[in-house]
Amino acid sequence: RFRNFHVTFTGDVEALRRDKLLVKVPMAKLVDPMLDTLANATEEFAASLEPELTRIPPVLSVACAKCEYRNASEDPATDGFRQCWGKLADVSPLVLDLYRAGNFSKGLNELIEAGKVALSDVPDELLVKADGEPKYQGRPLMQRDRRTEWIGDELKAEVKGWTYPLHFIDFETSRMALPYHAGMRPYAQIAFQWSCHTIRTPGAEPEHHDWINTVDAFPSFDFARSLMEHLGRQGTVLMWSHHERTTLRDIRNQMDDHGEHDAALADWLDWIAPQKDTGLEGPLVDMDKLARRGYFHPAAGGRTSIKVTLPAVLQAQASERIPRWLREFDDGVDLLGDGTGLENPYKLLPGIDRLERYGTLDEEENVGNTYHVNEGTAAMRAYQDMLYGLARDDDELKAKLREALRIYCKLDTLAMVIIWEHWRR
Repeated sequence: RFRNFHVTFTGDVEALRRDKLLVKVPMAKLVDPMLDTLANATEEFAASLEPELTRIPPVLSVACAKCEYRNASEDPATDGFRQCWGKLADVSPLVLDLYRAGNFSKGLNELIEAGKVALSDVPDELLVKADGEPKYQGRPLMQRDRRTEWIGDELKAEVKGWTYPLHFIDFETSRMALPYHAGMRPYAQIAFQWSCHTIRTPGAEPEHHDWINTVDAFPSFDFARSLMEHLGRQGTVLMWSHHERTTLRDIRNQMDDHGEHDAALADWLDWIAPQKDTGLEGPLVDMDKLARRGYFHPAAGGRTSIKVTLPAVLQAQASERIPRWLREFDDGVDLLGDGTGLENPYKLLPGIDRLERYGTLDEEENVGNTYHVNEGTAAMRAYQDMLYGLARDDDELKAKLREALRIYCKLDTLAMVIIWEHWRR
């Protein structure tokens, strides 16, 4: 089914015309060589639609790991992945689930072609280097063979050596082709939100602090100042992946680009996130890097993102504090679920209703659908909708979006605390 989209521009139309933001670029030299291939593909697709609907035979490969229809439906009749894979879709786990499967595509495609699609079918020679060293810290090999959780001795020692207070931080940022603010380059980054859970002393309860921009102004310098005031230079600052370090480096460079003169802030940024050319790492500790080297749980499928590590840890943890932290997550927000540890807290985050006033849904869709902020792209969209979309003049919806952003980012840092609590025990 083809749709027409209605676009509402909320900016300054006259400025858009005056600045000649869009220009025509001749593309014939690039497009012309593709036309024959495009015409053949068009004929093939058109023939599959009429005179009667005919299915084009699929080519099964590692690329199917990214199929958006996998596990999208419990009804076999509407399960697009199953329609392609047939009975092979019943195998679990599949070779498609292998950690870094795309980097093993040649060997895995040969297995798929031979009908060997179980993860257990993957041979050692694919997962081990010529010198006998397991690839990717041994994670694919563990994923194939290990059925129990593993926490490495080096990880345990690292966690015990951290200096208090412990600060667990997470940022929300955005890079847009068309920046929000004058003087910015295309795809320049803005940092609009941070969350921090702090453990002051051994055995202490986590304290939560956060900051989020809610005004139409370049936010990154105020973002960094508020973070500096909260963190200072004491203790251990923990992040999940290098995104936070990269963001702080970007802000330091933007200070020079924008002529932002704040010696104290510049000095703090140089300390906490030194530029690459200095050869220094700074005090930030990357928990994702630690997980790749020293933590494995079968439920995570070899991956280490916080969105898959948290649910895996919840299946294994035995702390009395973790269920309480989830149960009392926020005012009126209980993320413990049924208490079995099998529910993903990210899926329990409350959504935003009454979007018929918001204008983000197609008119033909159910206007009662709920808007969820439970991953990074949704957070970027929510921020844009809050300040620059149709919600910008609706105080009630702006408040709902702000709250959804706040509790999502808060869960990211609580997730880090929960994982730390499990590792240290």
